[in-house]
Amino acid sequence: MLAYPPKICYYIIEVNAVKLKYKGFKRITVFDIICMAVMCGLCFYIIFWPPIHGVADQGDFERVMYPCGLSFIDGRENHPFYDYIQNSYGMSFSYPWDKALYILRLLMLVPCTSAIYPTAIARALCAVFCGGTFYMPVLAAVMSLAFAVVCTLLLRNLPLKHTWAKYLLLALFAFVFFDGTHITAFNSLYGQAMMIFGLMMYILACVLLIKHENDQKRRYPVFYFISCAILLGSKLQCVACLPFMLLVYVYMWRKWNFWHLTAALAVFTIWFGGLNYVIGGIGLNLDTQYNSVFYGILKDSEDPEQDLIDLGLDPALAADAGKHAYLSPEEYAYPPRSPQLEEMFYSKMDNVKLIKYYITHPIRLIKGMEITAGFAFDTKIGMGTYEEDAGFAPGESDYRFSLWNEIRQRLPQTLFFIIPAYLIFLIGGLYEALSRKNRYAWIFLLVMAMGAIQFPMPYLGNGNADIPKQLYLFNLCFDIGILTSVWYAFSRLYELIRKRY
Repeated sequence: MLAYPPKICYYIIEVNAVKLKYKGFKRITVFDIICMAVMCGLCFYIIFWPPIHGVADQGDFERVMYPCGLSFIDGRENHPFYDYIQNSYGMSFSYPWDKALYILRLLMLVPCTSAIYPTAIARALCAVFCGGTFYMPVLAAVMSLAFAVVCTLLLRNLPLKHTWAKYLLLALFAFVFFDGTHITAFNSLYGQAMMIFGLMMYILACVLLIKHENDQKRRYPVFYFISCAILLGSKLQCVACLPFMLLVYVYMWRKWNFWHLTAALAVFTIWFGGLNYVIGGIGLNLDTQYNSVFYGILKDSEDPEQDLIDLGLDPALAADAGKHAYLSPEEYAYPPRSPQLEEMFYSKMDNVKLIKYYITHPIRLIKGMEITAGFAFDTKIGMGTYEEDAGFAPGESDYRFSLWNEIRQRLPQTLFFIIPAYLIFLIGGLYEALSRKNRYAWIFLLVMAMGAIQFPMPYLGNGNADIPKQLYLFNLCFDIGILTSVWYAFSRLYELIRKRY
């Protein structure tokens, strides 16, 4: 029997693909190259084409900066909040415990913001090339490249039969998810940047689990855990996705052979998501609890005193009805975080009472959801997007390549549109999953469920405060529903025409 020739590196050029084979490497196709070129080109135009675009800090950056080892160069009091972006930061830890926990956080042993991972890469690059100053566009470049790679891997691993379908999906995908309102956030420390990256990484991990169910390898469950950690660490609200993530571990326990590995990873996922919410929510929980009642229930109430009685609280607190937690202390009858309010409100209020109130007052819940719907479909962050030296007015903003956001904003912002549209997404996904035995449709349903649970959270948990920002993941999932529906319609139309002619 003839011996096989030794494996060497060689190229095979075909009409539709360029294959690079060497040992275990999979082919790199023309489609992959076009994907990376399109996505990286859009990121460069949106962020780096002069003048550089980013998003100014509204005061949220500190929660990311401290664990990541970043600091303000010009001092906290001189920082230009709201008006202009600031691209230069120091690379020092403000608190000794952040420095002590840094390595443990990078190893995912101690939960924290997932922005620490791309920031660590950017820190290393800045230490070498930027003289020890953290330059925000370096982080934007790291995020852009990582996002382009994840999205390219996602598109190449989707089960698409026809070449035209791949390029149609690429065009739709780039138009929707490389919208300027998403990509510009890469040049900032807002959680939205890690949220969209984490969601795409999570979907990719789910696709790989199904695709490689037969040739099971440990790297796919591990990659799934990493994607869960990235998404859970992007913003505290993502903890609501944890139950759906655990459903995928149930799938792995049934279909995969690595029972002990998947069980351990499930425990670590619960640890990462739950503890991150507890740690990150320290201090914030008091404000959100205050806003959910005073800036939510009481703000839109016709009888605040009765609502307080229904909540088991002192009706005298109605004096602060309609106020959020961030006014000057003299504007309150009972200032937030004060000892008096601790006794009258914080010690007596909890989430169980909040849920019970809305269950017993369904009309108020519907009105609250209608208020939430009025803020849907806009992913812009309303801060300045220019550096101060660029010569623009304070707070002036512009998002390049944001046509999709402009189109989406024109959708009806009402429950009478959102609920039927979401039902269509869910019914279509169930049809594909049950009738056509499409296993990938379960991923679509999983993402839709994660988006649905995000919709009521802003109002229920924080009243009228920051509703547009807290609807970001819902908007992403709604976009996935629209994109999938459009692509599915084109695919069915193509199949129909093909059968006829």
